[in-house]
Amino acid sequence: MDVTAQLSSKGQLTIPKAVRDALGLVEGDEEAREDPVESLALLLAPNDLWNAFEIIDATESLDTGATTAVVADHLWSAWHEQRLEDLVHRLRGRLPVAGFPAASSAIENGCRAFERDPCVRARLRAELLLDALPTWADALGLVA
Repeated sequence: MDVTAQLSSKGQLTIPKAVRDALGLVEGDEEAREDPVESLALLLAPNDLWNAFEIIDATESLDTGATTAVVADHLWSAWHEQRLEDLVHRLRGRLPVAGFPAASSAIENGCRAFERDPCVRARLRAELLLDALPTWADALGLVA
């Protein structure tokens, strides 16, 4: 997800609509705010972590009955680990977001949980892989 803000003609920062929508989901959904993985996954773009070839591999593995967590673990590398750390760190650096106090707090909590809890890291990579599947499948024409 592109989280680059634009400077308006009035000198104000404009948050892109997709980001505002995701922040609004976290702001308004207590379940999303309470789950660190959900709050982070709503704001991170899965295809910033997983590429098209990995999605093809994941789709084939899922077709054999493997779980998303198992597939994500199988595809995971040191590059993925560093990339996910960078994405979470960059997201955290943009907090708080004006007008979204509950979402900002939930995302901050999610970033802290990501830093200290390996289970949160594992769940987040699996969630982002799951979120990437329709994106890449549609782009590659794999969905009928």
